[in-house]
Amino acid sequence: MAVNLVELAKEYLTPDVLQKAASFVGESEPATRKAMNGIVPTLVAALANQASTTGGAEKLSRMLDGAKYDGTALNNLGSLFAGGETTQKVITQGQGYPEFSVRQQDRRTRGSGRKLGGCS
Repeated sequence: MAVNLVELAKEYLTPDVLQKAASFVGESEPATRKAMNGIVPTLVAALANQASTTGGAEKLSRMLDGAKYDGTALNNLGSLFAGGETTQKVITQGQGYPEFSVRQQDRRTRGSGRKLGGCS
Protein backbone atom coordinates (compact mmCIF):
# COMPACT_ATOMS: atom_id res chain seq x y z
CA MET A 1 0.00 0.00 0.00
CA ALA A 2 1.34 3.42 -0.97
CA VAL A 3 1.79 6.08 1.70
CA ASN A 4 0.38 9.53 0.95
CA LEU A 5 2.93 11.86 2.53
CA VAL A 6 0.69 14.91 2.18
CA GLU A 7 -2.17 13.28 4.08
CA LEU A 8 0.26 11.88 6.64
CA ALA A 9 1.70 15.36 7.26
CA LYS A 10 -1.78 16.90 7.49
CA GLU A 11 -2.59 14.52 10.36
CA TYR A 12 -0.25 16.64 12.49
CA LEU A 13 -2.50 19.68 11.93
CA THR A 14 -4.76 18.99 14.86
CA PRO A 15 -7.36 21.52 16.03
CA ASP A 16 -4.97 22.52 18.84
CA VAL A 17 -2.09 23.11 16.43
CA LEU A 18 -4.31 25.10 14.05
CA GLN A 19 -5.66 27.23 16.90
CA LYS A 20 -2.15 28.02 18.14
CA ALA A 21 -0.92 28.77 14.62
CA ALA A 22 -3.93 31.04 14.00
CA SER A 23 -3.27 32.90 17.21
CA PHE A 24 0.44 33.21 16.42
CA VAL A 25 -0.16 34.79 13.00
CA GLY A 26 -3.24 36.76 14.08
CA GLU A 27 -5.59 35.07 11.64
CA SER A 28 -8.85 33.16 11.97
CA GLU A 29 -8.69 29.42 12.45
CA PRO A 30 -10.58 28.65 9.19
CA ALA A 31 -8.20 30.86 7.20
CA THR A 32 -5.21 29.27 8.93
CA ARG A 33 -6.54 25.78 8.17
CA LYS A 34 -6.95 26.74 4.51
CA ALA A 35 -3.43 28.14 4.36
CA MET A 36 -1.91 25.12 6.09
CA ASN A 37 -3.77 22.77 3.75
CA GLY A 38 -2.10 24.61 0.88
CA ILE A 39 1.31 24.81 2.52
CA VAL A 40 1.64 21.09 3.28
CA PRO A 41 1.56 19.85 -0.33
CA THR A 42 3.89 22.68 -1.33
CA LEU A 43 6.42 21.70 1.33
CA VAL A 44 6.19 17.99 0.55
CA ALA A 45 6.71 18.75 -3.17
CA ALA A 46 9.65 21.04 -2.40
CA LEU A 47 11.28 18.39 -0.20
CA ALA A 48 10.70 15.69 -2.83
CA ASN A 49 12.15 17.96 -5.50
CA GLN A 50 15.18 18.71 -3.33
CA ALA A 51 15.69 15.03 -2.51
CA SER A 52 15.46 13.99 -6.18
CA THR A 53 19.11 14.82 -6.78
CA THR A 54 22.18 13.64 -4.93
CA GLY A 55 23.21 17.19 -4.09
CA GLY A 56 19.73 18.07 -2.87
CA ALA A 57 19.50 14.96 -0.73
CA GLU A 58 22.89 15.78 0.79
CA LYS A 59 21.69 19.33 1.60
CA LEU A 60 18.61 17.94 3.35
CA SER A 61 20.73 15.49 5.29
CA ARG A 62 23.15 18.24 6.39
CA MET A 63 20.22 20.44 7.39
CA LEU A 64 18.70 17.72 9.57
CA ASP A 65 22.07 16.75 11.05
CA GLY A 66 23.04 20.38 11.71
CA ALA A 67 19.82 21.07 13.58
CA LYS A 68 20.20 17.81 15.50
CA TYR A 69 16.66 17.03 14.37
CA ASP A 70 15.37 13.86 15.99
CA GLY A 71 11.67 14.10 15.12
CA THR A 72 10.48 15.14 18.57
CA ALA A 73 9.17 18.51 17.34
CA LEU A 74 6.31 16.64 15.70
CA ASN A 75 5.26 15.26 19.07
CA ASN A 76 4.29 18.76 20.21
CA LEU A 77 3.87 20.79 17.05
CA GLY A 78 1.70 23.34 18.85
CA SER A 79 4.68 24.40 20.95
CA LEU A 80 6.29 25.83 17.82
CA PHE A 81 3.56 28.49 17.75
CA ALA A 82 3.63 29.29 21.47
CA GLY A 83 6.25 32.01 21.14
CA GLY A 84 9.28 32.19 23.36
CA GLU A 85 12.51 30.26 23.08
CA THR A 86 11.17 27.25 21.15
CA THR A 87 9.58 29.41 18.47
CA GLN A 88 12.63 31.65 18.17
CA LYS A 89 14.94 28.64 17.85
CA VAL A 90 12.90 27.23 14.95
CA ILE A 91 12.77 30.61 13.21
CA THR A 92 16.52 31.09 13.61
CA GLN A 93 17.28 27.60 12.32
CA GLY A 94 15.00 28.09 9.33
CA GLN A 95 16.67 31.37 8.41
CA GLY A 96 19.92 29.46 8.07
CA TYR A 97 18.57 27.64 5.01
CA PRO A 98 17.40 30.29 2.52
CA GLU A 99 17.62 27.82 -0.36
CA PHE A 100 14.61 26.01 1.11
CA SER A 101 12.39 29.06 1.48
CA VAL A 102 9.20 29.33 -0.56
CA ARG A 103 10.28 32.84 -1.57
CA GLN A 104 13.54 31.43 -2.97
CA GLN A 105 11.67 28.60 -4.72
CA ASP A 106 9.30 31.18 -6.23
CA ARG A 107 12.24 33.15 -7.65
CA ARG A 108 13.47 30.01 -9.37
CA THR A 109 10.09 29.24 -10.97
CA ARG A 110 9.04 32.80 -11.89
CA GLY A 111 8.41 33.06 -15.59
CA SER A 112 8.55 29.31 -16.12
CA GLY A 113 4.80 28.83 -15.92
CA ARG A 114 5.23 26.59 -12.86
CA LYS A 115 3.53 27.47 -9.63
CA LEU A 116 4.25 26.14 -6.19
CA GLY A 117 0.64 26.29 -5.07
CA GLY A 118 -1.12 28.46 -2.60
CA CYS A 119 -4.40 29.56 -1.11
CA SER A 120 -6.74 32.36 -1.88
